[in-house]
Amino acid sequence: MTTILKPRHHMSTTGVYKTWVAMRTRCTNKNQQHYHIYKHVVICEGWQRFTNFFDDMGDRPKGTTIDRIDNDGNYSCGRCKQCKKNGWPLNCRWATQRDQVRNSSVSKPMAINGITKLTSEWLEIYEISQTGFNIRIKQGMSRLEAITTPRRKPLSAVINGEEKKINEWCEVYGIKPITVYKRFYRGMTLHEAITTPVKTAKSRNTKKG
Repeated sequence: MTTILKPRHHMSTTGVYKTWVAMRTRCTNKNQQHYHIYKHVVICEGWQRFTNFFDDMGDRPKGTTIDRIDNDGNYSCGRCKQCKKNGWPLNCRWATQRDQVRNSSVSKPMAINGITKLTSEWLEIYEISQTGFNIRIKQGMSRLEAITTPRRKPLSAVINGEEKKINEWCEVYGIKPITVYKRFYRGMTLHEAITTPVKTAKSRNTKKG
């Protein structure tokens, strides 16, 4: 595990410094949750120093996160000796959630643990729906995290003392399972996600009138 020394640049509380630390941690710390995804990703020699990273990337704009332009590439600056030797370009940018959604097309190829497949194929292998994948991207996950993070779908729920599978409750309350899971991931309790009536266009128009 790489040790991150105490900074001398007085930027340790800034967003760009925290991004740099997080980048290094997920690629080098074996105890980090997503290390198995990022262990094959190289941080170039130039960006081993925060000041170089800051010179190349600048301050992090509000509402953005670091994004690898080529998701199969490394965290590379494009100008250090290592990058020039290997032909690595500047491969990072500051991107909004919308930018990352655009960059997450399921038709794009991506590599996981050294194996390259279409994103749609990885979604099928990891049993993640395209809707669930897009929701995770919008919530700030990287493409790799959005695919490989295990689903935590509740399989059943107890309502009024009776336990049924989610799909069975959906039939009872006339609601789609995807709606229930979207509500659940957005913070509703499972009971609320199932029993809260769906607002149809007709009901909304009636309320306005």
